[in-house]
Amino acid sequence: SDSTRVELRLDEQVDKEAYALYLDFLLAFGDSLPAGESAYVYDNSIRTADLGVPVNIDVIGVMPHMHGRGTELTLTVEGQAEDRCLVDVPAWDYGWQFVYFYDQPERVRPNDTVRLSCTFDTMDATEPVKAGWGTQNEMCLAVVYATLGL
Repeated sequence: SDSTRVELRLDEQVDKEAYALYLDFLLAFGDSLPAGESAYVYDNSIRTADLGVPVNIDVIGVMPHMHGRGTELTLTVEGQAEDRCLVDVPAWDYGWQFVYFYDQPERVRPNDTVRLSCTFDTMDATEPVKAGWGTQNEMCLAVVYATLGL
C-alpha cells in the first residue's frame, strides 16, 4: 500500500524567501547512460554564475533524486579554500527520498563550481538508458534550496 506522507507547516512570516534550484545535467543536456555498466559515473559541473545566479546564495537544504538505476549521488562545491560536500548519498534507494536541511547554511559564491556526480547500474539494460522524467528513464538531480546571501 502507499505510505506517502506530507507534513506542512505554514508561517505568517519568514525571515528570508527561499528558492529551489533544479540541477540535473543529465536531463538538461539530454545525455544517456551506456548499457551494461555496473557502476557508470555521470559527472558534470557548472559555475554558479552560469546557472543565472550572479549573487551569493546560502544553501539551506538539498534533495537528491535519481530513479531505479541510481546507486550513489554526490553534490560538491569547488572554488573556495577547500571543496565542500553539500550532500553525499552512498547507497541510493528510490523508495526512500528525503530533503536534507542544514543546521547552518552553506555559502556558495557566483564563481564557485557546483559538481554533481551520480553512479548508475545499467547491467541489465540492452540499450542506452535515456534521461527523462519517467521511471524507465534516469535522472541525476539535486534540488538545492537556497536564500539570497546578501
